[in-house]
Amino acid sequence: MSVTVRHIGEAGHGLVALKDIKVGELIVRDTAGTAIPGNETGEGIVRQLKRIRSAQKELIRKDGFHELYDESMEDASRDSKIHFKVPRIAKFCDEISIFFNNDIETDDCFRCLLLYLSLLNHSCDPNSFWTGTVNNPRQLELRAAKDIEEGEEMTVNYILVEGRFSDRPTRQARLREGWRFYCKCSLCQGENLNIHQQKQEILKQE
Repeated sequence: MSVTVRHIGEAGHGLVALKDIKVGELIVRDTAGTAIPGNETGEGIVRQLKRIRSAQKELIRKDGFHELYDESMEDASRDSKIHFKVPRIAKFCDEISIFFNNDIETDDCFRCLLLYLSLLNHSCDPNSFWTGTVNNPRQLELRAAKDIEEGEEMTVNYILVEGRFSDRPTRQARLREGWRFYCKCSLCQGENLNIHQQKQEILKQE
């Protein structure tokens, strides 16, 4: 194993390289520990999560779900028709927040928790990426997108598809909407950018 799980400041837990890793090198192959169809209900998610050991639940909780609960409580105080739904949301709030903050959608349309890849934190200039395997759509491989030094954190781009050519304000808005955090990567902070990165940022602003 070329990575380990460590605490990464405000981001919680993350994956850190145990050795130097070359671009294109396989970092880890991970198979889903929890796989839930896209149409599964909250109760189904909770049943699946109960199968995971408590030590493996050290994933970042999604604050947005707790904000949603608070907003629902406020709405319920004014609308008796939805009052009965609020305790149901509260019952599963922690479990569902764990799931939706860390799930990965696979090619067969399952939402999965992979107990290494689900710990990956975001960067708009990531050093790794995952790809599916041929024989098992719920098994993913993490590979290096650039040379990675021992002790460096593995990162991926959460918004690779829709945010690839976006400027910083657009990226930040999307990350805030979907994951409730502001990105502090070097690309967003404008620190230590090489010439190519600087040109890309300028073009996105135009």
